[in-house]
Amino acid sequence: MRWHESPSIGLTPALYLAPCTLPIGRESLDYVNDSHCQFNRTRVRSVIDVQNVEDIQAAIEICRREGWPLSMFGGRHCLGGQQFATDGLILNMRGLNRIVSLDEMTGIVHIQGGVLWTDIRKFLSSRSSAAKVEVHQKQTGADEMSVAGAIAVNAHGNPLCSGPISSDIEWLKILTASGEELLCSRESNADLFGMVVGGMGLFGVVTEIGLRLAPAQRFLRRSEVTHIESLVGNWDEVHADYSYGDMQLDVDPDSAHFMKRGILNLWSPCDDHVVHGDASPKIKADWSRLTALAHVDKAQCFREYARYAEAVNGSVSAGRDFHWDTYETGYHAQLEQHLKLPCGGDVLTEFFVPIEALELLLDFTGNQIRSLGVDPILTTLRSVRQCQVSYLRWARCDYVCMVMALHVDHCQKQLARLDTFCTAIARFCGRHGGTFYLPYRRFAHRADLLLAYPNIHQFVEEKNRRDPDGLFGSSWFGYLLRVLDEEPVMGMG
Repeated sequence: MRWHESPSIGLTPALYLAPCTLPIGRESLDYVNDSHCQFNRTRVRSVIDVQNVEDIQAAIEICRREGWPLSMFGGRHCLGGQQFATDGLILNMRGLNRIVSLDEMTGIVHIQGGVLWTDIRKFLSSRSSAAKVEVHQKQTGADEMSVAGAIAVNAHGNPLCSGPISSDIEWLKILTASGEELLCSRESNADLFGMVVGGMGLFGVVTEIGLRLAPAQRFLRRSEVTHIESLVGNWDEVHADYSYGDMQLDVDPDSAHFMKRGILNLWSPCDDHVVHGDASPKIKADWSRLTALAHVDKAQCFREYARYAEAVNGSVSAGRDFHWDTYETGYHAQLEQHLKLPCGGDVLTEFFVPIEALELLLDFTGNQIRSLGVDPILTTLRSVRQCQVSYLRWARCDYVCMVMALHVDHCQKQLARLDTFCTAIARFCGRHGGTFYLPYRRFAHRADLLLAYPNIHQFVEEKNRRDPDGLFGSSWFGYLLRVLDEEPVMGMG
């Protein structure tokens, strides 16, 4: 176990083991931040490089003795502050990065809690025989994220007929607040299993994971520009004929087709005899340009992406390559330098409604964008099936998902405007049987939170019952307690 000591807060000599640096992003030793937007700058006592379960147990004992909150991170992409607790200790889980085994008969890969999605991909590609299994779903948009982090927020990708990542998790090993390691699944310690999946890291540390992979498969891609009414009208047929899909909307407020048309991308399994050129390498060359255009010329960005869609329509991928992206950590700092933009970031947010309410949602969202002057970088539509596992479910039923990236400068005025926008969209979704994604920006008011997550009080009660001393905490949990007017505990962050 290694400690990154905070010079402004410090550790007592009894706790200090060996100093080392943490050269990640734009941060100092006594502050940490998320790796995407850097809107979660948090003062901490120390970051601990975890190498084994004993390191975590030692950290638990230290936090109990000193009265400090404990949190953990892997890829640090959470945008709501779930991985940081003010003046607490943070477990850097990346040292637990071993892929223990793979059972190709069942498709279950046994991994440690700090494994990133890219670690799994490298492991599968390095095997001497052709990979017979591959990742079924992951977050799209970025790859350097931990599987345990995806479990904590119950993330999802773009499969058309699947629930969130919880549907791919067979079992977990959890280190609880008492320091006990428990095996959890749908059959064993099922209540804790449901709390940990989507539990924001508040119910224990995930030390090992049984992740179900999918049989390797070739996919034929269909990409075309289409309108929302066509997507809605063919919703059932799309789900019957394709396995994966999403739609990138026209987000230019000056366009006559603003939030009404988009580029529909669909993938269906195909046989080995289907042959077509693969245009996927081209997107790597275009990524930086498309990202820059999304910030300064949305109309041209849509035109160029539409041309790319036409070029790749009918192409065949050897596997689920569409999971994997060319996102680069720190890309926004490069944009700021090259485009002379103010310091800022592209904030993610996500909302869900039944398909019957999609056109109403997009009309309302477009009007709010224009009236408030928020700056959409992208809006993507996806589909998700009802979640059957997580206690704090965002996928309460089958939903269409509206994922948004909104550019915001690092200033309170723009952040307040963003929160006004998100609150309006969340309330609209609530009135139409929908909800919003909790792990992103913290904007919700109490009434909106209770409407979207009616069991949120019980979630807090269960957390306090299992962790009465408030060992596991975060900035996100502190926000939740304040919104709900709950009594704060040690781990509020």
